[in-house]
Amino acid sequence: MKARRTRETRNPEEPAPTLLCPECDRPLTYRYTTYGVLFPTERWDAFDCPQCQATFEYWHRTRKLRKF
Repeated sequence: MKARRTRETRNPEEPAPTLLCPECDRPLTYRYTTYGVLFPTERWDAFDCPQCQATFEYWHRTRKLRKF
């Protein structure tokens, strides 16, 4: 099985969305964006919740936020 190659950036061409924590309803802090190298390119953004001390990923294709 091939390893999945990715590329990370803190300055994506399209800004990360503004999201609220699903646990405490406070704004999440953007960390970085990851792009999958396979076609079609996948994109997901990493966020932290300063209040809950939790990390989340937002997947653009599915528009889902999940705890990481």
